[in-house]
Amino acid sequence: MRECGYARSAFSRAAAHLSRAIDLARPLAVRASYRSFCGTGTCDDSLLGRAGASSFWARREPLDAGSNGTAAIMYPQALARQVAVGRDLAWSTYEIQAEFNADSPRGQARRKFWFPESGLAIAGDQYDFEYVVLHELVHGLGMMSAWGTYFDDDARGTALPLLTPPPGSYAALDVDDGGPVAATSPFAQPLLFDTLVFDVPRRRSLLASLAAIARTQPAAFPSTPPPTDPGVDAAAGLYMRATTARTFAVASDASGAHPLAVLETAFAPFAPGSSLSHVDQALYTGTRNALMRARASRGKTLGEVVDASDPLGPVVRGVLAALGYTVRSVGGASGAEMALRAEDENWTAQANPQALARPPDGAPWVLAATSAATVDARGTVAAMVVPLLALLAAVVV
Repeated sequence: MRECGYARSAFSRAAAHLSRAIDLARPLAVRASYRSFCGTGTCDDSLLGRAGASSFWARREPLDAGSNGTAAIMYPQALARQVAVGRDLAWSTYEIQAEFNADSPRGQARRKFWFPESGLAIAGDQYDFEYVVLHELVHGLGMMSAWGTYFDDDARGTALPLLTPPPGSYAALDVDDGGPVAATSPFAQPLLFDTLVFDVPRRRSLLASLAAIARTQPAAFPSTPPPTDPGVDAAAGLYMRATTARTFAVASDASGAHPLAVLETAFAPFAPGSSLSHVDQALYTGTRNALMRARASRGKTLGEVVDASDPLGPVVRGVLAALGYTVRSVGGASGAEMALRAEDENWTAQANPQALARPPDGAPWVLAATSAATVDARGTVAAMVVPLLALLAAVVV
């Protein structure tokens, strides 16, 4: 089938874009598939693709600026392999797993994806497959949040407006801001990406509320109305902020004062797999930083959506540099110097060379989680096997 060959070529081009953007100490292995989603029970025209890290590796790091607390921060394997060069660890076979929906829209003969090898111009209802693949591979590198709405209203069965990490039984967080936590934490250890997320207007990190939330047992959350509890109150406050446009951003330093990327928080209700895991749709549409928006651009090629010579753009490059990747320079500018200077008065980002403190490479690494669950059409975790954690971010129509 010619289309499978077209898809293989698009995978190669997307990988080449990443290779030009990132200096990799060790090569990455990606398990990617282009197939019918209906065969897996996910017949949804709106779902173009989804991807995530195959495994997460944890090591203890400072939890927040100005705190003596630490946490077992979870690194995606793609990054852990770059940091732990030479370490003899039981790595998973693949760093990233990705799958893309080959189904045609209902009632249409034409495929939803466009390939340049077809020799045809992209139609108004098609999506450039290379653009979607590149978007999802960036998620696999670690640009994704684990926070979401994991608790349902007992009476209605709908998600409660509470934002927390995934619930489960995990190794304890070692925080020091008012008392110890139990031997095991009822919530997952933070992903590395989430340690970089700040409520910029308030200069407060997303993880600043983690200690209070982690001391509240999950049983206190799924009730109507939620009880008065510091953890529940913190989760409710975070939900309100995470459904208010232009509140959270990835910051270039531990103060949160220098936003690199304004994150998507305009969706109400909160959209797991889309909110916080993508950049602001309205702010970045029409700019060279449009790659990592939650809604894909229809009827446009990759080169029409972003700069074809630098499809990641300075914002995504800045995020990858903040995560810890060695980002190659573009036009003489380093990763730290490529921070976006937004035109919005509330979002004037300045380049700052100060990086978040990281422990030495000799810090112990522990396999924390591997993907073992499915996701629904919007990227929401639909099944979870504790302590295994599956996180995939989806791009939708």
